[in-house]
Amino acid sequence: MKKLLIAIITLLFIATSSEIIAQNDPVILTVAGENITKSEFLNVYQKNNINGEALDQKSLKEYMDLYINFRLKVKEAEDLGLDTLKAFKDELAGYRKQLAQPYLIDDKMNEALLKEAYNRKKSDIRASHILIKVDRNASPQDTLAAYKKAMSLRKRALKGEDFGLLAAEYSDDLSARDRDAEG
Repeated sequence: MKKLLIAIITLLFIATSSEIIAQNDPVILTVAGENITKSEFLNVYQKNNINGEALDQKSLKEYMDLYINFRLKVKEAEDLGLDTLKAFKDELAGYRKQLAQPYLIDDKMNEALLKEAYNRKKSDIRASHILIKVDRNASPQDTLAAYKKAMSLRKRALKGEDFGLLAAEYSDDLSARDRDAEG
C-alpha cells in the first residue's frame, strides 16, 4: 500500500512539473503538425551557432526560414517513405550543411586569405623551357640520347650561356623558339 501511494505521488509530481515546464516553454512553430518549442528551436540554433555570435532578429529569421524548410522536407520525405533513399540522405546532408554554413564561415578570415592570394599573384612568374621531343614508342637508346642532350643544354645554361639563344637553337617547341624560350 505504501509503494502504491509513493507511485501515485511520484506520477502526480511528474505530471504537474511537465505542465509547468510546458507553460514556461511555449510552442513557437508548428511545422507539418509537429509543435516546436522555443527551447527546442533555440537549442538547435545555438548548436549551429559555433562562433557564439549574439542573437539578432536577422539571423534568427534567416535560420527560422531554413529550419522550417528543412522540417517540411523531412516530413514530406517521411510521408513518402523516401527517408531511406540515398538521394534523400544526400539532400538532407545538404540542408544540414546549408544550415551550418553561416556559422562556420569566418568572413574576416576569408577576406584576409583573399588579400594574401591577391598579393601573391601580383608578381609575375616567368618560366622558360627547352623541349626535346621523344617519340611515344622511342627505344631506350633514343630516350638516352634525348636525356644526354637535355643535360648538356642544362650545363651550358648553368655556365652562363644565354638560355633564350639555347632554346631558339635547340628546342623542338617552335613557340619556345619564337618567344625566346618563355613559356
